[in-house]
Amino acid sequence: MRKAIKILIPVALFSIMIGTIAAVIFFSQTFPQVSVVSTLAANCSNLTNESGSVINGTAKDLTFDCNPGTAFTVTTQAKYIATFTLPTSFSTLAINNGTTFILTSGAQIMLATGSYRYIAHYSGALTSSPITGFSITWSQ
Repeated sequence: MRKAIKILIPVALFSIMIGTIAAVIFFSQTFPQVSVVSTLAANCSNLTNESGSVINGTAKDLTFDCNPGTAFTVTTQAKYIATFTLPTSFSTLAINNGTTFILTSGAQIMLATGSYRYIAHYSGALTSSPITGFSITWSQ
């Protein structure tokens, strides 16, 4: 009888282990790729000056967009960071979607969903012509 118990205990333990292993690898599933979409998109790569030329010594706001449309579109309200270096002839850079927001390079700004144009303020400072172009980069 003792010999039978000695044999039954290992067999029972082995059976439990086999059942456990089978339950662990009962099935597997694969998750699909998930696309990451941009929540801020440029409407063109080269902006258009909608305000024309400037006169030395006379301050003027210049509007830049993607003629015939806005410069960029925000699809999800969030904080974004604009990075740029203004030529010395410009004192500020802003964006406008019906309300004007002054941009500070490297600083976060909360943008609501919508479409935006840029407004660069020409300070009227005497400068050689033409005024140097510049680039802006957006990140989150």
